[in-house]
Amino acid sequence: MKINRIILTDDSTKKLQLLKSKTGLTPNILCRFGLILSLQDNTIPDPILYKQDGQELLRHVLLGEIDNICIALFKQRAAQDNKDLSDEKSLVDYFRAHINRGAELIYNRSNSLISLF
Repeated sequence: MKINRIILTDDSTKKLQLLKSKTGLTPNILCRFGLILSLQDNTIPDPILYKQDGQELLRHVLLGEIDNICIALFKQRAAQDNKDLSDEKSLVDYFRAHINRGAELIYNRSNSLISLF
């Protein structure tokens, strides 16, 4: 898959920055956790909902050492959702949707955890 960079939404960018200030975890690490949460969600994210008006993350920074694992899990989920794996543009948009939805999921989960303390 030819993903070199992902541009997040402005909303996801703000949520990740807020989480970074609370947890010390960088946006790329938070996005890795978020991606896994999004891939576990049974619904299909809609790429149209996620504008590209926020922070840009390069793939090697975003996924780091676990790039192969994340891409394999993503492709498995894409096949499960009947996505055309040969359509690079739609696959990249679908991946970006998972990253953005994951940022929202990790933000929502962390707020409920932080509020417990």
